[in-house]
Amino acid sequence: MRERAKFGRLPSLLQSRRATVLLRHAALGCCSDSPRTLSSAALRSSITAMRRRRIIAVALLATSVAPLAPPAKRRLNFINLTNGIEALPVLDHATNICRIQSSRCEANDFYGVLQDLDHNLLFHLATGAECRIYDYGSRGTRWPGETEQKIPRAIWWGLVWVRYALEDVWKIPHDDTPTLRGYNVETLFREKLGRLPKPIYKKLKYYRKFSPAKVDLVGCYFVEGTVNDGRDDVYAEIVDEWLAGAPSASEALPPGFNMYRAADWAGVGRGSCAPKVT
Repeated sequence: MRERAKFGRLPSLLQSRRATVLLRHAALGCCSDSPRTLSSAALRSSITAMRRRRIIAVALLATSVAPLAPPAKRRLNFINLTNGIEALPVLDHATNICRIQSSRCEANDFYGVLQDLDHNLLFHLATGAECRIYDYGSRGTRWPGETEQKIPRAIWWGLVWVRYALEDVWKIPHDDTPTLRGYNVETLFREKLGRLPKPIYKKLKYYRKFSPAKVDLVGCYFVEGTVNDGRDDVYAEIVDEWLAGAPSASEALPPGFNMYRAADWAGVGRGSCAPKVT
């Protein structure tokens, strides 16, 4: 038990029987012969052997104690309805859906944007995932630079507000001052958060239990924007083609689960412990 405790913190290689035997032999070799009873040649040979054993022991330790690789970053893709549907053909079938309406952003509907936040998005953000929101802009709003960029309002307005609000409700320090098109809006954001409606606050606060350290919310936009704004037929066709190759969940239920059917309990009564027999 003492030896197990002694080597318990070493890597698995040193815990193996072979490594333990090598280290024991190295230790025994250091004291098996007394230098006083050996000739000078034998003494030199014994010292050389001791050094070799020590080198072996150090090499075993050095090769087995390797720095642990950091955990892989969990990353999820979301498309923002509706124009973000155009990104589906270049994304995998694990892509999620959210809806941050540009019309709410344009109307400065701060609380409506937060009210519309999907619980799937909130859960993944609260559990440390990087969530990338893909969208297509429909307006050629002039941005600095030689290339015209159609940046969706849901990204440059909506995501900035969402990130700041979540950091505040989840008690996460703000790394940056929020800006909208280069203008400092922290005072405005603070004012809006000070009057945050209680139902919205409770909805966002629910996810604080997961102790998020960062709101890793990233906006991704197609530079040239879309030419299909308002064309529901085009978006429906894109969705149909994307879903045609999507995998499906297993039909079988996991062990211990039953599928609930309200008809099985019709007329049975609230206190019954058995379903209706048909």
